Amino acid sequence: MGSVDDDLDARISKLRRDIDDFVKDNKLDERVGRIMQNMHPLDVQKVIKINFPDDCRSPSGFVVAQIRKAESEAGRPKDYRWDGRSFSEQSRDRGRRDGGRRTIREERRHGRSRSRSRRRRRRDDSYSDSRSPPRRRRR
Repeated sequence: MGSVDDDLDARISKLRRDIDDFVKDNKLDERVGRIMQNMHPLDVQKVIKINFPDDCRSPSGFVVAQIRKAESEAGRPKDYRWDGRSFSEQSRDRGRRDGGRRTIREERRHGRSRSRSRRRRRRDDSYSDSRSPPRRRRR
């Protein structure tokens, strides 16, 4: 059983070295290195293989965008943190943490209020001029 743990430890240490080398070679921010240390290994491998564009003004920003793209393609939730134990793809890694439901903030962003009565009230308020008192003209 010790050899399995030793193999996992060796793979993790190699992954960490690869990340450190990638960050140093491309002169990336420490923040990018920390993000990559918490990513799933399959996503890290995708990001490490990318080619930088010739006119890249912000290498760290470019890598963060590629990180988000790799996580989204893999179906991982935003701010996913790798458990550090398994290199294989697992079913619990996929999808949203809340089972696919939107948060209240997301509902508001997409134009939906929490209740039907609020929607009705908001719609009524926006179309009714009769509720507001008439404006008085200055003389």
